[in-house]
Amino acid sequence: MRIVPGSIVGIAADQKHGMTLGELAAFVQAAYHEDAPTDATVECIATWRNSIKKLSVVQGVPRELDTADKPA
Repeated sequence: MRIVPGSIVGIAADQKHGMTLGELAAFVQAAYHEDAPTDATVECIATWRNSIKKLSVVQGVPRELDTADKPA
């Protein structure tokens, strides 16, 4: 689990098979510990089989202003 000021990132230990239930639980616990709002948007990067590779919550950035990941 990586916690950077303003964001929480969980990365699966096994990138091929995806995140385990324990890793998902640790991500949620870290988000609650960092006081992430319960209505915060969770972003996900998945494997081609739809297993979770990476989860992130960015705090304090309004969704309508977060355009860094959108094509120009």
